[in-house]
Amino acid sequence: IKDNSDLLSKYHKGFFMNGKFLCCNQTCKGAPGCTIWEKYVTLCCTAGSVKPLPPAPQTLQKHRNLPQVLSPDRSVLNMAVAQYNYDPKRNSAIRLVRSNKYYVLQEEDSDWWKVGDLEGNEGFVPSTYLRKLSLNDDEPRGNSSVSEQTMAEEQSIAEHDWYAGNISHAQSEQLLHQKGKEGAFMVRKSSQAGRYTVSVFSKASESKKGTVKHYHIYKTPDNKYYLDENYWFESIPNLIYYHQHNSAGMVTRLRHAVSTQVNKVPSTATLGNGIWELKREEILLLRELGSGQFGVVYLGKWKRQYEVAIKMIKEGAMSEDEFIEEAQTMMKLNHPKLVRLYGVCSKSYPIYLVMEHMPNGCLLSYLRSHGKELQPLQLLEICYDVCDAMAYLESCQFIHRDL
Repeated sequence: IKDNSDLLSKYHKGFFMNGKFLCCNQTCKGAPGCTIWEKYVTLCCTAGSVKPLPPAPQTLQKHRNLPQVLSPDRSVLNMAVAQYNYDPKRNSAIRLVRSNKYYVLQEEDSDWWKVGDLEGNEGFVPSTYLRKLSLNDDEPRGNSSVSEQTMAEEQSIAEHDWYAGNISHAQSEQLLHQKGKEGAFMVRKSSQAGRYTVSVFSKASESKKGTVKHYHIYKTPDNKYYLDENYWFESIPNLIYYHQHNSAGMVTRLRHAVSTQVNKVPSTATLGNGIWELKREEILLLRELGSGQFGVVYLGKWKRQYEVAIKMIKEGAMSEDEFIEEAQTMMKLNHPKLVRLYGVCSKSYPIYLVMEHMPNGCLLSYLRSHGKELQPLQLLEICYDVCDAMAYLESCQFIHRDL
């Protein structure tokens, strides 16, 4: 388990009795842990190389618990993110958990900073283990802390496929109705600044078409997130994970993330630029493999050693814009069960798409000629691979229209 990045860092120290955990009063048996596992930090590998610890400051202040409700002054303090795990070697230090956020309380010693965690503990840690979150100095201090906190929140959720960003109330309902599945959901920015909303589709209503419910994500004074007052979480991803397994006051649990990621993914490169452009003189055409509605496909050699398939546009069959659009689409897609695009030759005509060569040819033709020779497990594996690729395309909001 040393290199297992998915290892949970928390557990429940109290038994589950009478329908709840005695340590945190959560009522779901699968609820995330509430106590940091003592051995977690030493088991998790430390990423990268860390500078040796600096000598400890001469006068380290003793460990002191902070009040659970943050004082007004604390809201304007700098914050930092732990770059590495740190296991304290003395009473005056506190544990750092990689990717967790901490308040920076003192920076007089450049090697050792005094920090406080979000649970109220404070102590000294090596400054090299932290990366400070930037603040906008041009804004008033109060606004800076709010702006910084909002930025940190968005960074924590931006990579998740359920996050839709600035999508409107009406757009979210349209996309969820299009999905049409019980528990289809997304998280979007609320009309109230700095707030987020969970939008969920459910058929559990009088309407035959189903309805979309919108739930605001609220925060406690000590920065815990919740949809239902009985279930608080350290982060929005933790909240979403919990409600994917428990409805807990919602019309349904969150079952199917509806992604708008395709709108946010930039093209890997425009044709004719960057790593995608190949030298035409390095491509040798050998023989025609077949032709489809839009193009001719040749077997070829790239750099005289790699077998590739070269797709060329049929004159008048499709516009060059459509051909380029197909190439740009393939540049965005990368999956082991999809034919891989190696690059393009777009400096002169005809334009080439240089792709991975499939030696057994078209699957349909192969099944027609060899299908009866295949065992059920082989056929099942083919089905599984096709489904794997189609699920990936669906997650990117693409449809294979010739499957």
